[in-house]
Amino acid sequence: MSRTPQELRRLAGSQKYALTHRDINGEIFVGRRLEYADMQTCITDRREPGAWKGSVSKFDPKSLPRSATRLTKREPLTIITLGDSISAGATASALYDVAPYQPAYPELVRRELAERFGGEVQMTNLAVGGTDTDWGLTQIEKVVEAAAHLVILAFGRRRLTKKTA
Repeated sequence: MSRTPQELRRLAGSQKYALTHRDINGEIFVGRRLEYADMQTCITDRREPGAWKGSVSKFDPKSLPRSATRLTKREPLTIITLGDSISAGATASALYDVAPYQPAYPELVRRELAERFGGEVQMTNLAVGGTDTDWGLTQIEKVVEAAAHLVILAFGRRRLTKKTA
C-alpha cells in the first residue's frame, strides 16, 4: 500500500503543533499511535556475502575516538539521548505491544553496541515528544550531571509553534 503526498498532509490549524510543510501548503501529518508503522512495508533482502555492490556504512573509530576506545577495550559506555518524539519512541511498535516489537532507536543503538563490542552500554533517554531545541536547552544541567561518555542530540525542528485556542 502506498500513500500520496496529499494523504500525508493535514489542513493548517488541524493539529496540536504547527508542523508546516516547507512549501507552506498545509501541515505534516502527525500520527498519535502507529499510523506511520501501518503505512510501512518491510522487505528483507538476503544476499550472499559480498554480493551487494552498493555502498555500505563503515564504523570510523576516529569520528568518536574516546567512545570507540571504551567500546574496543570493553569498558562501560554511558550514553544520553536528548530529543523529540522520534527519540522518545513515538511509533516504536514495542511501545504499543505490537509486532515487530521494536523499541525506540536509542535502545536499538545500545543493544547493537553492547552486542558488537561485548561490553556494558547504558542508555539514558531524556527525549520527550513534542519538544524542540528550546526545551533541550533547559535540560543541559541533567545532561552534564549524568556525565555520560556520549550524548546523542536529535531534534527534528529548532522550534515548534504551539497553537493557541
